[in-house]
Amino acid sequence: MAMIRSIETDVLLSNALPMIENMKQTLLQIHQSRKPFHPVILVFATGRVSELDCIPMPREPIPEVGQRFSATFAHDYEDALKVNPSIHDGAILFQRRLQDESYHLSAWSMRIVSRHTPLSSEPNLGSAHNSTLSLSMAAAVDACCILSQTKAVFFVNGQAAILDPTEPR
Repeated sequence: MAMIRSIETDVLLSNALPMIENMKQTLLQIHQSRKPFHPVILVFATGRVSELDCIPMPREPIPEVGQRFSATFAHDYEDALKVNPSIHDGAILFQRRLQDESYHLSAWSMRIVSRHTPLSSEPNLGSAHNSTLSLSMAAAVDACCILSQTKAVFFVNGQAAILDPTEPR
């Protein structure tokens, strides 16, 4: 797999996303809590994500949205699963209007339909990984992350990096 280290990701993003380091630390905190049980795809966007990249999968009832992205996400996710267990299927979208604002949860259970092609070829690591990698190249998407029980993978601009809690910051 063509992976880049977290430090290389920082170089790529240093000018574009001043909040990226805090986001990665928060994602590691969530991952280290060993919750949630299901693998989760998180999408972070500034502005509107095109329906050519991500579309809602209607759920009834719809869990609450509007929560600010923070280390309490695992708790918010568990609460949402109690409202509707089917939200584990699909990406969870966090959006902000401007780059200096915080991300807020705006949608549960989004289907990734992105057709962007990463510059470097990677082996087929499954639909979640490949779709998230593609979505990370969409215009409004700042970053994506897959949190599973075994790892946290951070995606930006068609590149993937495993978040490593032992890496110096």
